[in-house]
Amino acid sequence: PIWQSPTPCPQPAPVSRNGQLNIEDCYDSSVLGEESEAERVDRRMKALASCRIMLQRIISGDYVESNIYPVYLNRKDVPRAEKYRTSRETQKKLNRENRRKKIVRLMNTNFKKGDLIVTLTYKDGVFPDLDRARKDVKNYLAAIARYRKKQGMTALQYIYVIEYEDGPSGKIRIHQHLIMSAMDRDIAESKWNKGRVESRYADPDGDFGLEGFASYICKLESSGRHLIQHSRNLKKPVIRENVTKLTRRKMRDLVLAGDDMGPMMEKIFQGSCRYIDSKTYISDLTGGFYIYSRLKKKEVKTMETITASDKANAKTDSNLKQV
Repeated sequence: PIWQSPTPCPQPAPVSRNGQLNIEDCYDSSVLGEESEAERVDRRMKALASCRIMLQRIISGDYVESNIYPVYLNRKDVPRAEKYRTSRETQKKLNRENRRKKIVRLMNTNFKKGDLIVTLTYKDGVFPDLDRARKDVKNYLAAIARYRKKQGMTALQYIYVIEYEDGPSGKIRIHQHLIMSAMDRDIAESKWNKGRVESRYADPDGDFGLEGFASYICKLESSGRHLIQHSRNLKKPVIRENVTKLTRRKMRDLVLAGDDMGPMMEKIFQGSCRYIDSKTYISDLTGGFYIYSRLKKKEVKTMETITASDKANAKTDSNLKQV
């Protein structure tokens, strides 16, 4: 048509509560002139004048997650921000990600190199329903637990998920994926008599541990048709939280550091951890900066090689408590 409605001025996309931000995404440009990156950060940092800067550590075995964020002392001091309404799909995505992180943490806390990763399948032509599959995997784990008890081994620990796959004639083919306490592969495989078994010894990634396998099984259950199950005797990740000694200036330096944040984060953890990566967020509710980082505990030297000057760094957990 000859007449068309005027094109609306583009509006900035709302800041996602959980999306990673580039530094430029955090700021707007003044109509009076362009601000430098540092000036923009300083303007935002003024909001932290009446707050405490907190440090939360989530310790999952050798892996440490760090959250640095502001807590305002007075509700009146909380900066106003645009109202944010989480969509149903966004909330589902957030819930899935939180669940994935929970399983990753449980796995890295309780399992290590040499533990068993097992896949259980059924014979050709056998298509059990969900209830039958649940009973089968529970019976399998019970047989493993009885064997371990007879052999004087430690109590069985496990995490498993049931995978659904479309089979012939619309039937559902089911597989079970598990990680369990270390034991002889041949013995573990012999306890399953419903079909084939594939097993391998866990080999955690140097930086992220068993996150790959944990993310894989979380993806399998994302349809909601079956939830991940685990034994009750799993240890929980350790969560510690305290007020930091970070000043607003140091917080500003962390925000501006970007990819060069590593040495600063390692200093915060008193040299007890090796920096892996981080993400910087800005709250759509308060406007404050939030820094999420991942680190790994440094290896402790053996008693034969450790020196007096190394002992402080060897006490990793003690250092983490004092951050």
